[in-house]
Amino acid sequence: MPDTADLDAVFGYFHNGPLGLSGTSTAGADTGFNREPGGTLNSVKTEGKAYFYLTDALGSVDPIDAAALRGDVSS
Repeated sequence: MPDTADLDAVFGYFHNGPLGLSGTSTAGADTGFNREPGGTLNSVKTEGKAYFYLTDALGSVDPIDAAALRGDVSS
């Protein structure tokens, strides 16, 4: 049986809230999930940076960081 510390490093912890999964912790790195009141995933925050989800007409989802929303991205 593996040591539980080994399992925590691989799988981490899952944090549940009233709307579903609200965050994870793996190897000391926390990730938070922000949801709309209906439960739809709105954004994720990890390592101090927020990413928002943009859905196109085909239903594909892409994470976009705050700089892209402000137009600070150079191509």
